[in-house]
Amino acid sequence: MGGNLPGTKMSVDNDDNHHEVQDTHPIHLPEIDTSCASNSKGCTIKTITVSEAIYGTLDSADTGYYPVSASEIKTKLTSRQNIQEHAGITNADFHTLDEEGNRCADINDASI
Repeated sequence: MGGNLPGTKMSVDNDDNHHEVQDTHPIHLPEIDTSCASNSKGCTIKTITVSEAIYGTLDSADTGYYPVSASEIKTKLTSRQNIQEHAGITNADFHTLDEEGNRCADINDASI
């Protein structure tokens, strides 16, 4: 979901950490650990995201009567602008990449 990457066969390798997203000590934030030049061939950008599955409390004994799957997943992602900058695009525009459109709907559509 970082947008179109400029290099040949450039990719993103993400490690999703499962924590409470509102943790403040230690704080868990998304990060980008590597960068590529915009003309890279086969370069991989390594990223970390944070997710928290939200479960209902109707069946704390887990008897199977109520559904026990997550009803929501809270996430922390880095911006598309940040991904593009780490892919070597120095003039990546935050407004165009992150504010226009509906990123939540795009992510939901891709996951379904």
